[in-house]
Amino acid sequence: MARSADPGLYRIPREQGDMTRVVWPAFGLFFLITLASFWLVTQWTAWRFGYSPALGQPMAGHVYAPWEIVIWSLRYDSPAFGAHALSVFAGAHAGMGVGGLLALILPVAYVYRRTRRLAQGRNDLHGSAHWASTEEVKASGLLPNAGNRGGVYLGAWEERPGEERSQVYLRHKGPEHVMVFAPTRSGKGVGIVIPTLLSWGESVLVHDIKGENWHLTAGYRRALGQRAAKFDPASPATPGAVRFNPLDEIRRDGNIVKDVQNIVTMIVDPDGGGLNDHWAKTGFDLLTGVVLYARRYRVWSCNHAHDGAVTPSGSYASNADGRGSTPHRAHSEMLPEHATEMRGAGETALIGNGGHGKCAACRIA
Repeated sequence: MARSADPGLYRIPREQGDMTRVVWPAFGLFFLITLASFWLVTQWTAWRFGYSPALGQPMAGHVYAPWEIVIWSLRYDSPAFGAHALSVFAGAHAGMGVGGLLALILPVAYVYRRTRRLAQGRNDLHGSAHWASTEEVKASGLLPNAGNRGGVYLGAWEERPGEERSQVYLRHKGPEHVMVFAPTRSGKGVGIVIPTLLSWGESVLVHDIKGENWHLTAGYRRALGQRAAKFDPASPATPGAVRFNPLDEIRRDGNIVKDVQNIVTMIVDPDGGGLNDHWAKTGFDLLTGVVLYARRYRVWSCNHAHDGAVTPSGSYASNADGRGSTPHRAHSEMLPEHATEMRGAGETALIGNGGHGKCAACRIA
């Protein structure tokens, strides 16, 4: 079982790399050791010469600048100044050599130690997921207990108490999200999704493209007393399938135009970029009119007296002559004439397959 990294243990090197944090301290250590060794050798040399005025002006009291030993060596390290001077400078040079050796060894040792620690440490630049150990599985809270009963199946774990082996299922029922990714046909559905659906006691929404989860789990969930519904508008004959008609949500009051425009906007401009060209604008106007007409004169909500007049439910009041002259009535009056002309031309006019057959308007889908 792969366990995701604990945020507290996740470590990524800095942008410049960990070696930058090693090299610069090493350079600083080299500089400090060199400076300290030169200063000590300078003060020792001045002391051996008794702080002679020939050595030059000190910075303060008997304290000389650390680079003075270089100047003194070039000026006085000569047989002309006697054996004592040669002996003093020989000791000074030995001290400088020891200081230089320390200035090389200590930074190198520091770099070696730090790089060894970096090599042995964990670098999570490319992720920190790993196969969980027994201790990590126990600490994760995924082993069977009262808290995760009925949760999401994550996998199986083989316990080995002594020589016996027993397999238990790892489950999660916390507020965290669960993501499973694996190659196709690797057992994600069979091993995780279907067992979870068969044991999940709460409501669940499944994005089931192939329909496999529905066929394998819907019947069992119904047997447990749960209501299982499949949203499948393209297959109305599917048992338990439910559908949704957005036109049913249009309010038949003062908000009808606004509701229709909102629905048409989602159709014509799904990305929300605006109606920027002629075709988008005219398409919006056309669909708005069509949807308004379909909503106002729906066959399943018509309220006809079948006397030749058609009155949409709650839409228009009749005129004084009582004939109820409306746009719908005018359309119904034209249909028989046009149908006769079409049949005379040898073509069939498809008026509609709905309605009760008493008026042409009811046969308009």
